[in-house]
Amino acid sequence: MATPLSEIGAFRQDRVSGIFGKIGATPRMIPVRIQLRSRGGPAETFSFDMASDPLLAPLILYSGLNGILASKERIAGSVTLRLAEGSVIKLDGVGDVEIDNLYAGPQATYYATGIPAYILYLLLNNDWAPPKVSGINLILDYDLEPHVARIQRVGVDRYRVRPGDKVEVSVVVVPYRGAEQVLKREFEIPPETPPGRLQLFVGDGSNLSRAEGGDADIMPRDLAQLVKLINQLRRNDRVYVLGIREDAGVVMGGERLPSLPPSALSILLRPKSQGNLAVVQRRALIEEEILAEYSVEGMARVQLEVEAR
Repeated sequence: MATPLSEIGAFRQDRVSGIFGKIGATPRMIPVRIQLRSRGGPAETFSFDMASDPLLAPLILYSGLNGILASKERIAGSVTLRLAEGSVIKLDGVGDVEIDNLYAGPQATYYATGIPAYILYLLLNNDWAPPKVSGINLILDYDLEPHVARIQRVGVDRYRVRPGDKVEVSVVVVPYRGAEQVLKREFEIPPETPPGRLQLFVGDGSNLSRAEGGDADIMPRDLAQLVKLINQLRRNDRVYVLGIREDAGVVMGGERLPSLPPSALSILLRPKSQGNLAVVQRRALIEEEILAEYSVEGMARVQLEVEAR
């Protein structure tokens, strides 16, 4: 049986404090609690403290997670790791950073251990304010089978709609070593939707982010907005439904300014106005999600015709 890291002494607070005390520093300590449940069995809890160092802490978190998993389970090959709801990095004065997600396939272990460490690195090395990480809580569910599924096809119950209509989308997914399943979701065409074509994109979070488009990377303007953007990241165990229209807008200072008049758009796009600004040629009028039991891959596009009322 593996020994909890808190009993090994590798990251004990007294030892770390002694090391930093020799160079005249008093480190702030971050308590870490990790709960691991393997294949539906009883959960085991591991805990340790680590120094809140911008470079050292992410490495310790990454190494600690990998060490725990390697001592308890197989980490090579296709597996499934879920960071369950309640997996958070707690920040004083800002709120919790939610990092729950599902990772499946040959790189599941790499993502499940690397992404929390990378998010911690972003927080500790942000450009706006000294972060105060008060704790890290990770709830890991492990399974030997890769819980992945591929989107096979997508359909809707109607293709000509009017503003305010209800539309049902059906998504056929094929799980790994499983039979086809149909996921359904009803959504409403927004009442303010103008007549014309409405592109409906249905798929996983990564593909949908590319479908939304954007001509440049946008930097958040402060720590609170960085946390907000992290919490809004799309999850792997969701099928997302996006209704997208062509749009003349920008994202400036991390905020979207949609449907700008030509005069305002021309002013913002002058060379002297360039900076934390990106042109947005598409805008999502609809965004819905369907919870799945798998890490979903694939995307399909359906065109709806919006008629005038």
